[in-house]
Amino acid sequence: MITEIEDENDDPWFHEMKEISLRKETLLQSQLEIAAENQLLLQQMIAEQRQLRILQEATQASVAKLQADQAEATKKLLKISGTLEVLVLESRQAQLNKETEGVSFNPSALLSSTRTNESEENSTQMREINETLQTLLNKSNDGVVGNKIFVKRNYSLSSKTQIDLWLDLLKSELRTHNLVEFIEKNNFPNLSSEEIKNNKQIVRDIITNRLEPIYHKRVLNIVEPIDLIEKLKEMKRIESNITATSIRERLYCLRRSPKETAIEFIDRFETLTNEYDKGHKERMSDEERASIFHHCLGETCPELNAACIVASRTGSDLGYEEMKNSFLQIEASKSKRNEKTPRVNAASVPPIEEIVCYRCTKVGHYASSCPLVPQNLWFCYSCNEIKRHNSKNCPNQCQNSASR
Repeated sequence: MITEIEDENDDPWFHEMKEISLRKETLLQSQLEIAAENQLLLQQMIAEQRQLRILQEATQASVAKLQADQAEATKKLLKISGTLEVLVLESRQAQLNKETEGVSFNPSALLSSTRTNESEENSTQMREINETLQTLLNKSNDGVVGNKIFVKRNYSLSSKTQIDLWLDLLKSELRTHNLVEFIEKNNFPNLSSEEIKNNKQIVRDIITNRLEPIYHKRVLNIVEPIDLIEKLKEMKRIESNITATSIRERLYCLRRSPKETAIEFIDRFETLTNEYDKGHKERMSDEERASIFHHCLGETCPELNAACIVASRTGSDLGYEEMKNSFLQIEASKSKRNEKTPRVNAASVPPIEEIVCYRCTKVGHYASSCPLVPQNLWFCYSCNEIKRHNSKNCPNQCQNSASR
């Protein structure tokens, strides 16, 4: 019996079927893990959508309440204005009456009396108006300016902050206050000189409040917001050592790694070219951009090299966008071919109905689950029937060998 078990372990069919079974279990486990991850992502998306809906409802309620408070404050102000008009009319009528009766009129006494009456009748209303206006001011500072809603962000320009990201956040904040144009241009024909001066001062204060001290102290003497932004850009370029020569050197040394996708490589390449364009008045030409891109890819994409050769022979060299799109299409077609190729190099697993058991020669099961296993029986190919031995240990085969 031990010999038969050893024979079973040495049988190549047994090992192959065992390997296939293990691979099937591994694939099934991977599918279960992927399904669990998808379920978790779906739950997270649902939770985020619910949270977003709650925030939107809260924002709408806040805006509605703010508008109601503004309307109430307007009503109270109109009421006070009407009361003051009545008092003025009464005082004028009293003055006319005094003059008609020939009695000397004392304007100081009348004014004093008017002020006393006004103070007594409207002191409570004025306090309510002040409280309402203060509430509206606080709500505006909390994130609502007019009908515009914005989200507060705590950001500042530091040595680790990218200037592009910082500028985007700054423009978002200035746009909320309708001041973004003061860092983009110098001419404002529709504003008075005093308004321009005040707005520029506000913009400068906002910018300096978003700077770390190491940058703030280097722009203390700059007044104009546009000059301030340009100075900060120059400082960040110097920190990053971004010059025409350095960027070209980094571009020509750029290479695509074996496991890097096409999108990842293009993102790295365009990050460097965008830095060059932002730091210099003259943008990199399309021909140079395409040439450097082709050089950086090297031999990692021979299909693109062939396309460039064909285009060159026809007299129409590929531009950068054409070359990039061709590269993306080539990589996409490669991915589709890889998906069609099975991950396992072993023979494909047939359905269970086509499986032939090499222990009993029946179909529908593997040898490990054969009904002959509990009885320790085998189909002997030498005897051509079920026996307690297999063809390797068949006594008839041994006798035939001995007689020879």
